[in-house]
Amino acid sequence: MNVQVTTRRFKLSEKLEREVRKEVETLSKHFDGIHEIQVVLTTDHGVRHVDLTVRVPQHTFNSEVEGNQQFLELMPIVCKKMTVQIQRYKEKLKKL
Repeated sequence: MNVQVTTRRFKLSEKLEREVRKEVETLSKHFDGIHEIQVVLTTDHGVRHVDLTVRVPQHTFNSEVEGNQQFLELMPIVCKKMTVQIQRYKEKLKKL
């Protein structure tokens, strides 16, 4: 599984990158077929935006959240949204 963390308008610290990677790697326990995870962190005048993209065979999921909280507070929110999408996808696969 390839995890890519990108930032816009600020420099990514090692600690933030490590915590973001740790948070998104928990998605793999919900679905084994994840090929790539891309996280884009953006800050704009105090508003932080997290965009999470997960690629699985023949499908791409996207989840995003923005707010005034720190990135480490936004990551669990966006990961929870992504978990719901992945679980729905798994249910569809079971029905086929």
